Amino acid sequence: MKNLTFYSFLLAVSLLTETLIMAQVRFGAKAGVNVSSIALPLNGYGPRIGYKLGVMADIGLSSRFSIQPNLLFSSKGVVYKTEERDASGLYIETIRTKLNLNYLEVPILVVYKHPLRNGAKLFAGMGPYMGIGIFGYSKMNGYDKWKVSFDSNPRQDVLSFLPFDFGLSTSIGIETRKFSFGVDFNNGIKPLAHNTKNYNNTLSLTAGYFICR
Repeated sequence: MKNLTFYSFLLAVSLLTETLIMAQVRFGAKAGVNVSSIALPLNGYGPRIGYKLGVMADIGLSSRFSIQPNLLFSSKGVVYKTEERDASGLYIETIRTKLNLNYLEVPILVVYKHPLRNGAKLFAGMGPYMGIGIFGYSKMNGYDKWKVSFDSNPRQDVLSFLPFDFGLSTSIGIETRKFSFGVDFNNGIKPLAHNTKNYNNTLSLTAGYFICR
């Protein structure tokens, strides 16, 4: 039984390797602007502008379908505002806080491509993404930065978030042989911290360049 399992594994690896060798594989770089938000139970909050950059691959399965894995550094977070008032309710000032969360992300999309004129293609893709928290901070106007920790065990001295983020990634756009321009949306399905229902949601405008063989 062990020999059968071993040989089955070798056969699967061989078939996958042969598929990748025969497939049309392109590698490239990708960068974009993030507009991120988190559902927070505060008086007022708004999106934070960040960025993403990294590398990507396009593994062609047919003339219309491909698999696109990405390895990206992605800057997310939120900006929220609270009003400070005195005992009588008179407005004093607005306190603005920026939460910066930075992840290493791996989206893997199954992409459908529809041919257009002059070799261009309209594409739409969907698949899972997983992120690993690297570093972050919280900054309130007039105060120093407060360090953020990505840890499974919450700490009392810093803001603590869970180390892993994952969800569903979708993408739509236009590509040519060497370039791609698209809109990505990551919908997080894992809470950011213990005992919360807050998730990362990120809309991105992206551009990519393929290094063609």
